[in-house]
Amino acid sequence: MNKLLIYGAGGAGRDTVASLSCGSSWLIEGFIDDTPEKQGQIINGVPVLGGIEYLQQRVDCPDLAICCSLDYPLNKKKLIKNIKESCKVTFPFILGPYNLISNYVEFGEGCVIARAFNSIASDVKIGKFVFINSYNSIGHDSIIGDYTTLFTKTIIGGNVQIGSECVIGSGVSIKPKIKIGNNVIVGIGAVVVKDVPDNVIVAGNPAAVLKDNVEKR
Repeated sequence: MNKLLIYGAGGAGRDTVASLSCGSSWLIEGFIDDTPEKQGQIINGVPVLGGIEYLQQRVDCPDLAICCSLDYPLNKKKLIKNIKESCKVTFPFILGPYNLISNYVEFGEGCVIARAFNSIASDVKIGKFVFINSYNSIGHDSIIGDYTTLFTKTIIGGNVQIGSECVIGSGVSIKPKIKIGNNVIVGIGAVVVKDVPDNVIVAGNPAAVLKDNVEKR
C-alpha cells in the first residue's frame, strides 16, 4: 500500500481518513497539523506527527505523499504554496472507494475525491487541488477550476464551467451550460439557472447575487 500523510486534522481530514480506510490503496501514516494543542495527539486512531516543520525535517523521504484536506480555497492555496516552497513532497490524486468515475476524466494535481458516492460523467476536466465531498453528480464536458470545493449533494449539469477558488455549497443545482466565474460562493440549496460573474455570493431559487466584490477567502 502507498503511504499517505493527511494535512489537516479537522473535520475534512478525519472524514478523509474514514473514507480511505474503507478499501482504498492508501495507508494513512499520520496527520500533519499546525495547531499546537493537537501535536502528539491520536485522533481517530491516527497520530498527529507534527506541523510543517515535520515535513521539512523528512529530507530522507523526498517522495512523501500529502493529501491536503482543507476545504476553503484561500487557506488551502496559501498552505500548498508554503509546503511546495519549503518541502519535497508530492500531491497525488486521491480517489476513495465507492465512486462512479468515467475513464475519460482529467484530474489535476492534488485533487481529492476521498469520500464516497460521487458520479462524474465523461470528458470532465477537474483542476488542481479541487476538493469534492460526497454524493455529488457532475455532468459530461463540465470544467471545474483550481482550488474549488464542492460540498455534498450538488447536481451539476452537462457543459457547466465553474471557475477557480469557488465554494459550491451543499444541495446546489446548476443548470447545464452555465458559467460560474472565479472566487464565487454558491449558497446551500441554490438553483443556478443563469451565468454568475466573478467575486460574488449567490443564493436562492433561482440563484441571485447577494453580495459582489467579495474578497478571496
